[in-house]
Parts: sequence; C-alpha cells; structure tokens
Amino acid sequence: MAPSLRSRKPQLDPQNSAVEEPAISPNSTPVHEMEGPSKVNKLLIRVGAALGMLVVLLGTIFYAGQRGVALMIVLVTCGLFREMVNVAHHEGNVDREMPWFRSILYAWFSTAMFTAYTLPSLQV
Repeated sequence: MAPSLRSRKPQLDPQNSAVEEPAISPNSTPVHEMEGPSKVNKLLIRVGAALGMLVVLLGTIFYAGQRGVALMIVLVTCGLFREMVNVAHHEGNVDREMPWFRSILYAWFSTAMFTAYTLPSLQV
C-alpha cells in the first residue's frame, strides 16, 4: 500500500537544500489501479459503500429531522475544512515553518460558522 501524502516527509539534501525525489527502480513497471482484485469485487465494494452512505443519509433525514440534517451539514463542513487545512499545512510547510498556521485558519472558520449559523436565528 502506498504511503499517504500526509505521512510522506520530504528528504532535504544538506549540500543544496533541494527536495530529493524518491528513487524509482528502472526495472519496475507501473501498475494500473484496476489490476489486482477483480473489477467486479471492487465494484461490489463501492456499491456497498454507496448504499451504506445512502442509508445513513436517509436515516438522518427521516428519523433525526431538521436538527439532524443541520448537524450533519455542520459536521461535513467541518470535515471538509479540516482536510483542506491539512493539505494546505503540508504544502505550505514543506520548506518553512509558519507559526500558528492552523490556529489562524481555525479561528476564521469558527468565526464564519458562528456568523453563518447564529446571526440569522437571532433575527427571528
């Protein structure tokens, strides 16, 4: 299994401070994504995951009501923002260290979420 982008650290060359590229064997051939387990097996796994997510969505809509859907939207928004911050932090801190990078982004995100979800309800 290939390492994720988050866990991969660049190797700095002390002589020229450039990022080294990972070594690729000249005898290795690229492996296509669909090789390995059968295509039908991969399709069944993806269909099963999609049906599971659909069941969770419909269960949230029908059983939890408006508050459940609102909570789900907030949680999905927070998850997407967290992923974008992690990618930006990795890309921005490859060769330099920026202090308080994530904290500043999360402070603005919290301010935006508070403003978006509380000010309209205060005007009711």
